[in-house]
Amino acid sequence: MVSCATPRFSRDMTLHDYLEPLKGRDRGFLLEHFCAGVAGRKVSLESIFTPGELDWMFDQISRKREAATHYGAQERMTWRRDHLTSEEVAGIRRPRVDELTAKRLLKVPASTCSTIARWPDGRRFAICVTHDMDHISSYNGIEPWRRLRRMWTARSGPHLRYALEIGRALRSSAGAIVRRHVLRSPDRTAGVSEWMKLEDSFGFKSTFFFFPSRSGAWHASDCTYTFFDKAPLDGHLMPVRQVMRHVAGAGWEVGLHPSYYSATSSKWLQSQKRACEEAIQKEVVSVRQHTLQYDPVLTPVLQAQAGLCVDSTQGFNDLIGFRAGTLFPYLNWDWQGNTTMPLLEIPLHIQDGPLLRGSTSIDEAIADCVGMLEDAERVGGCLVILFHPYHLATDAGSAVFKAVLEESKARNAWGCSVQQLAHWWLKRTHQILCSQEDSGKGCTADSQSCEEPRR
Repeated sequence: MVSCATPRFSRDMTLHDYLEPLKGRDRGFLLEHFCAGVAGRKVSLESIFTPGELDWMFDQISRKREAATHYGAQERMTWRRDHLTSEEVAGIRRPRVDELTAKRLLKVPASTCSTIARWPDGRRFAICVTHDMDHISSYNGIEPWRRLRRMWTARSGPHLRYALEIGRALRSSAGAIVRRHVLRSPDRTAGVSEWMKLEDSFGFKSTFFFFPSRSGAWHASDCTYTFFDKAPLDGHLMPVRQVMRHVAGAGWEVGLHPSYYSATSSKWLQSQKRACEEAIQKEVVSVRQHTLQYDPVLTPVLQAQAGLCVDSTQGFNDLIGFRAGTLFPYLNWDWQGNTTMPLLEIPLHIQDGPLLRGSTSIDEAIADCVGMLEDAERVGGCLVILFHPYHLATDAGSAVFKAVLEESKARNAWGCSVQQLAHWWLKRTHQILCSQEDSGKGCTADSQSCEEPRR
């Protein structure tokens, strides 16, 4: 078997360089790009899939049904259990798109061009580890007062609620002082350094999505810390922005976890991205919307316009499973322009909240995760997990998280951040689609995508 000629591309190509040539394409290219990544080489879709199967795959990856869903004025824009049929809920943990793709790829005849390894170092599958930093400390006594001020400014809720919030703020502030300065209790919610050390012990990296200081219009579900609040790291209190710089400087990723209303506001999303970049003094490329608030028609367009490259919002708050039926990344679809977007989706599969709420024991939660790890290994995909600080601060959450990392390591998975996964996947598919020796078909992407980026 003869190897493909390696296309010309610069080692320092950015995610923007890989994504820019992929925008403005039709639905055929969306599926071609997806299947090339899965197969490790170019395939003729029409020769292995029926027209009905291609329509179904496009509907799943483009989130067609979600795009046609209308929400009420005060309703959260989150795809959830009550949007699904009972049959869909029952099968939500099956990677249905990947199973069909694997079955159809068996029809592809042997090629004169070798396939490109799916994951680094010959790993069979991958696990992408993420954390949504909704809290930075259990002892940050100013947060409840800040919440109260924002509630008053927004005139949010009845007067009784203000009274309850005042009582809550007093108890929280007093409790924080006692626990931190008198009892000297460990602040388990502020475990960034410990989580990084644990991940590093398995050779893994992860993404920490931080909530921005500039939140724009306030929603009751928004986080209440700022980058200037202080949190402990390795025994020292320091501003959150310094914690973020430590994370980024150590090789982990700092991503954006923008506010509730940013999902429909270009101004707030761009402002919050700049705030995060100013805090860590480097570009932010990955995003997960807070509370998974997401309009599939508008939000990805705003994310791309803000200069973000990767989204990882498409998951569930009340289920674990495969929202788009796949364990592989895919390009976002622009429903306004009916074209591909320069924005990669890395879908979320396991969130700690629904995982732990839906389990009767730690062992059951671990078994659920192992079952989905087995699916990832079987199809050779990437399982994306999310663990929040407030669950990692509990015995159950920390035990499940450690067990998932141990099992992933034992199965020889590649443990990566969102940015690492996106860069590997886009560089690899770039090489596949730009190969000049594939049955004489030539490059299926524009010629500019095979060239080194201009600097």
